Amino acid sequence: AAIKQLVELAEKPAGDDLLWRDLACLRLAAIDSAKAATCLDAGASPLDAERALVRASTLWEAGKADKAAALLQMLVSDADTNDSVRARAQQYLSAVKSDAKS
Repeated sequence: AAIKQLVELAEKPAGDDLLWRDLACLRLAAIDSAKAATCLDAGASPLDAERALVRASTLWEAGKADKAAALLQMLVSDADTNDSVRARAQQYLSAVKSDAKS
């Protein structure tokens, strides 16, 4: 029942309360990343950088390290990315690059 409710919230269209949509999306991704695939790619919103971090991790888990690295590099390079997210993106990017070498 909780997953159903999170899916409904995470699939709210733009114009609705995007903060709650993003929170539901991030929670859903923690529980079932397959069900969160659509909301992780949603447009601009208050938590879009956090969603991008989660999206990068799902790409990496799916064996798409190049796409994950590109997304993480975009977060690191974007002047609008807050310092906390930038630091995590840099850590994830280092891990993805290290994993690609081995």
